[in-house]
Amino acid sequence: MKRNFSILALMFFLCVSGILAQEKNDFSGTWLLEVKNEKSNSQSKYTVKNYTLKISQTGEEIQINRSYELNGEPRSFTLTLFSDKRGEKNLLSFDTSETEEKSKTLWRKHQLFRYITYRKYSSNDWTYVSTNNVIEKYKLSEDGKTLTIVTQDNYLTWDSGFSPSLQSSK
Repeated sequence: MKRNFSILALMFFLCVSGILAQEKNDFSGTWLLEVKNEKSNSQSKYTVKNYTLKISQTGEEIQINRSYELNGEPRSFTLTLFSDKRGEKNLLSFDTSETEEKSKTLWRKHQLFRYITYRKYSSNDWTYVSTNNVIEKYKLSEDGKTLTIVTQDNYLTWDSGFSPSLQSSK
């Protein structure tokens, strides 16, 4: 009986240790956008240049400062994420407007997943509201030199061919 209890206690300890020791990648650093397909950029009415991410990571809190030039005009905004699923509210910047986004962030198999919902208001001759659901997946390469972000929204998925692949400048 005592032996069975010891084996059961050891199995429990190993399971709990494995769960608690789930490795989380550290995305900290300055990352620069690597443009792989100039042709896809030339078809857009928007020109994005000098896209940079500055990421700091402390415990469950992750700060991401995104800066870039949109049609020659500098833009930047900061996201605060919590990888313990508590949820976040951040300001999302579009071409000419900003809106609040709500998200939940969590780790799965060495990848950071972010589930985002936001509402976008648009108007030309009439006004409409669209609710958008977006999933972002952040993955660090095995050598730690490339951060890939795969984004999927209601309409499109940016897979490895269009994913922002960011090279660390450290």
